[in-house]
Amino acid sequence: MSGIPEATAILLTAAERTELEGLVRSTKTEHRLRQRARIVLLASEGLASRAIGRAVGCTTGTASKWRVRYAEKRFGGLDETGDRGAEPKYTAETGKRILALLDQPKPKGYARWSGPLLAAALGDVDVQYVWRFLRAQKIDLAGRKSWCESNDPEFAAKAADVVGLYMAPPENAIVLCVDEKPSIQALERAQGYLKMPNGRALGGHSHDYKRNGTSTLFAAFEVATGKVTAAHKKRRRRIEFLDFMNDIVAAWPDTAIHVVLDNLNTHKPRNDRWLKLHSNVTFHFTPTRASWLNQVEIWFSILQAKSLCDESFTSVKQLRDHIDNFIDDYNANAKPFVWTKSEVHQKRLKALEKRAMRKSPSCLADGSLPTLPPTKYQMGETHAGYSRLGRASLPRGGKLGETAGRLEPDRRRFGRGRQQGPHLRLQPRRPSDGGARPRGQFHHQLGRRPVQPRAWSAHRRRRQSLLHR
Repeated sequence: MSGIPEATAILLTAAERTELEGLVRSTKTEHRLRQRARIVLLASEGLASRAIGRAVGCTTGTASKWRVRYAEKRFGGLDETGDRGAEPKYTAETGKRILALLDQPKPKGYARWSGPLLAAALGDVDVQYVWRFLRAQKIDLAGRKSWCESNDPEFAAKAADVVGLYMAPPENAIVLCVDEKPSIQALERAQGYLKMPNGRALGGHSHDYKRNGTSTLFAAFEVATGKVTAAHKKRRRRIEFLDFMNDIVAAWPDTAIHVVLDNLNTHKPRNDRWLKLHSNVTFHFTPTRASWLNQVEIWFSILQAKSLCDESFTSVKQLRDHIDNFIDDYNANAKPFVWTKSEVHQKRLKALEKRAMRKSPSCLADGSLPTLPPTKYQMGETHAGYSRLGRASLPRGGKLGETAGRLEPDRRRFGRGRQQGPHLRLQPRRPSDGGARPRGQFHHQLGRRPVQPRAWSAHRRRRQSLLHR
């Protein structure tokens, strides 16, 4: 009892009593504030702190504390602002220092900032707080994303020309996308299946290999049918390119041929003489640094993933035969790429990097950044086009199967009190017309705090003791 101050008499005006009783009766009042208001009302009736603690369900010291504070500051004393202990170690100013440091040059010898480097540079900030702040700001120091922006001043006109051939090809004409895949290596390596200790079988190959030569593949992708015409060459010089074009012209005689090409030096500009000899052929060049507009690039990625990846070849002839077999099978079930367009919004970099880009030759005369076309193109299962310029995201609330869902962290326990996670778990959304009520919702409606299952019995006993008094 020596630590509890002497009971303070409290005299309330009619207005104060009315306001305190309103706080007690209101279902929207916070539980702590309702408890303090009851303490003051009982103290105004002359009850001792011990009796108030038994009636309210708190300790004698708590009852004495809030009657003293109300006597000194009235309603301002019921607020616990400034009574929450020591000031926080890190404030919003600390976060500003971290963000400002990210804009500074990296330490010598390092490629990027990291949590320990930031903490060491700040000097008075714990590395754990640095990581927490970066996660809260959704800043990933290790993640990287590359992009390719065309600096061609005639980008719109060239892109429209190429896309126009895809969307509305000329009548009685063939549209071909032509390019080369150079230096395909015939690597010989051990390969097969490995059985893991858990019984799982995995395909793999040895890191040791033998080089058996290289080959260059020239390919022409027919836009209308999706079929591929290919030829193997030793090199990719202008003479090999024109030889391949002669084969293309021989395959479609007396037919208008429109050829989509990138800006490789073997494709232009010294092919005018050949074009004069073949008046039925027209070259269409993609914009600079925009070879992804060429559909044959998509087919090359399919070839690499389905035919060449992790394969072993003992000779160049075996490599070429392998590719020819794949092309024959592909042409048997060939389908054209579905060329569509959709709107995309490009995400720019930070303001500091924006200013750096304004100093580049690609900026406009007034110093502003060029405006990119608000469209992207995607073809079939492989995306190309403006998707390189921005990151596509799924719409919020998208359906997964037939059930709309959301990803929530699922913390699981392993061993003796050891907690790991978070692990992502798919939880279906609660139906709007019913279903289980979230924990604590009923008590929120009554103006009480949500009660955890462990504390339910103690809360029920306390509540029953108050109701029967």
